[in-house]
Amino acid sequence: MNKKRKNQENLLKNIEELRRHLVKLVQEKGVGHIDVVILSQRLDEYLVQFHKNST
Repeated sequence: MNKKRKNQENLLKNIEELRRHLVKLVQEKGVGHIDVVILSQRLDEYLVQFHKNST
């Protein structure tokens, strides 16, 4: 397995973990809570990185 593919797989694992955490956090604290916003922004960063590496 090449390095780029391994990196993409790690990113996908992180994205999925953050996504699950975000869903749980929204249910607990509501969509407008600062912790939800911060986690959402972190997830966005991972998604952008994944997209950049895909091209």
